[in-house]
Amino acid sequence: MERPHLPQRTDGLLLCLIDHPLISAALVNYLIEQFYVAACAQIVLPVYQGRRGHPLIFPASLYEELLHAPEDKGARAVVWAHAGEVVEVPTEEEGCILNLNDPETRHRATGPSD
Repeated sequence: MERPHLPQRTDGLLLCLIDHPLISAALVNYLIEQFYVAACAQIVLPVYQGRRGHPLIFPASLYEELLHAPEDKGARAVVWAHAGEVVEVPTEEEGCILNLNDPETRHRATGPSD
């Protein structure tokens, strides 16, 4: 199997999880702005009421660590390893912490499904 790779000629990587779709373009744009304010050298993530959320932006310097992160921890391991290099961006968007894999959360966020 071919080893995955990430392009090195980018400033960073915006990691969006499929089960966290309730974020706005405005939040994504603001996170990107904050990533560039941090000189593309830090991890940027949203924080809603004290809870870290998604999406996250990782600088290109961390691509290899992301590719080799333990499968059971994933990108969290890289965030923990670089705790001093994290920029927390406060937001009022609860969607950044809502994991819609959970049926109760999905129902609360989107209403009953038909």
